[in-house]
Amino acid sequence: MLRSSFLFKLSSALLAALLALLLLFLIFRPTLLSTFSQRYIQRYEKEHHCTLSVSTLTFEGLQTVAISNLHLAGDSAASLIDIADLKVSIRLLPLMFGKISVKKLEVKGLRLNIMLKDSTNNYSFLLKSAPTDNSVHERDFSSKADHLLGRLFGKIPASLVLENALISISKDSIASKMEIKKLSYSSQKFEASIESSQHNSVSGFTVSGLVKAGERSLDLQLRSNTSDCQLPFLNDFLGLKLGFKELDFSLGDNESEHGILSLSGRAASKDLVLNHWRIAESDVRLNSGELNYRINIGKDYLELDTTSQLRYNRLSFSPYLRYRSSTSKQFCLKIDKPQMNADDFFSSLPIGLFKNLEGLKASGQLGFHFLFDVDFNQPDSLHYECLLSSKQFALERQTTSGLAKMNSEFIYTAYEKGQAVKSFPVGPSCPDFVPAAAVSDYLKNSILIAEDPDFFHHRGFSTDAFRESIIKNIKEKRFARGGSTLSMQLVKNVFLNRNKNISRKIEEALLVWLIENNHITSKDRMFEVYLNIIEWGPRVYGAEAASEFYFSKQASNLNLAESIFLAYLIPHPKYFASAFEASGHLKPYMAEYYRLLSSKLARKNMVTAADTLHLQADVQLKGIAKSYLKKPSLQSDSIPTYESDF
Repeated sequence: MLRSSFLFKLSSALLAALLALLLLFLIFRPTLLSTFSQRYIQRYEKEHHCTLSVSTLTFEGLQTVAISNLHLAGDSAASLIDIADLKVSIRLLPLMFGKISVKKLEVKGLRLNIMLKDSTNNYSFLLKSAPTDNSVHERDFSSKADHLLGRLFGKIPASLVLENALISISKDSIASKMEIKKLSYSSQKFEASIESSQHNSVSGFTVSGLVKAGERSLDLQLRSNTSDCQLPFLNDFLGLKLGFKELDFSLGDNESEHGILSLSGRAASKDLVLNHWRIAESDVRLNSGELNYRINIGKDYLELDTTSQLRYNRLSFSPYLRYRSSTSKQFCLKIDKPQMNADDFFSSLPIGLFKNLEGLKASGQLGFHFLFDVDFNQPDSLHYECLLSSKQFALERQTTSGLAKMNSEFIYTAYEKGQAVKSFPVGPSCPDFVPAAAVSDYLKNSILIAEDPDFFHHRGFSTDAFRESIIKNIKEKRFARGGSTLSMQLVKNVFLNRNKNISRKIEEALLVWLIENNHITSKDRMFEVYLNIIEWGPRVYGAEAASEFYFSKQASNLNLAESIFLAYLIPHPKYFASAFEASGHLKPYMAEYYRLLSSKLARKNMVTAADTLHLQADVQLKGIAKSYLKKPSLQSDSIPTYESDF
């Protein structure tokens, strides 16, 4: 009985104390709020070297703090953030102990203005002196990603309303704006209506879905309100046009076990439009695409595992991607598709990406295997495998006419820096055309040994040559060597322009495979075309024109020394003068090239011992090229870097 009485009195005293504390808080809360906010503003300004001010800061009701005319700016005169009205509903108990825990947030009239001019901006103050967070002691991928997710979802209030927000970004003379008409989040439901303006066009879209902060998951859908909707800011500042009708993104399961964080979700698009000069020259349209992903993040690696599935149009496959950074950087990409319908493959290619393949019809089956695995500290251990196989594959007859253009005389157009500079027929009607049989064997064999020794034996690709070129480029940390076969060089120049982008390289490979594996053009004819269009100097195309330009003779009369010199020029034809001394003789470093190429020719029995007995690493210019040696701008003391495949 005494014990019960004691507990009752103790609980009554505690309750009275709490009520008294609450009463004192309610009485002095304006003073407490003013003191706390002033200290916070002073500390924030000191840490970030900025200006933070508000006109009024008062309580409304029991839990809501109302702020008007919030202003944030750095050292520059340009304001970064301005908010007309801000209401924050906070939890009382944490506030009594000097901490802020947001329950509800209402923002009206937000203006976020990001400005970049030359090397200055109005936001760097947030990055320079941001407070450090020591809660993550182990700085690895997994813990940092888990910590970041926790912070992002942990900052989401239970309720959020944002009205009439304007986000503008200006860089020099470029400016883009995005207006959020209304954004709301309540009971895990997220909705937003957004308009963006760029290049005098306005596009609108809505965002809706679920955000479950406690589960660290979300499922959002973007829907276009206009026919040409684009995501804002990307085009103006990254040169990337990204238009869409529908975009979906979800992050579901994210769990950490044994130091590995696993993320699962889905990303999908409908009527996606891409345009970037690194991708293609024009708009690329993808009807539908979807990625169901599972990403594993370990202490020193990121991995897209094989349970992930990528689908576009009528095709699907499971890629494997891994990046590891520990004592060295390692990268691995693997794609296996043992069997797929050939027509599904070609009909699924995005519109605008591969112009020469659009409308192509095929029957049979295709298979694809790709492996690229490299340790950048040990490039010699690089693994590279690429195989496109076929079974009962056939092209429909009416679609092969474009691919067969090399079988008869055609007009070839040469490009420089993406611009057409010369067009001429590749055939008897051209004065400089020469049949392959009329070209010196020395020149033909020198080209084959220097550029593609297995040209007449492979089907368009040399895996070993490509692997060796990648290894050399990694070692020298520059593009020092190309891995293209003669077939790839030829297809690139005959069918494609010279723009360097992703689509061109893929289209080049597909065209080579189609032409070589379906025997659309014979090897002999391909080599003949190559000999007649290859660039050998400034606006000098073909073996006959090159022979006249350098030596005032026909291509049939070239000797071994002259042929080796022309083979040397293929990777950098415009810089031929850099190989010569002021005296007109070849520079000393050319002796090694002559020794190497002549020894390879001898091992292949393409030349005799008598041919190499008196071979000198020198040539005598007799053609127009001789006058170029007098131009200092064409001279160089070093070997030029790799320019092109021609």
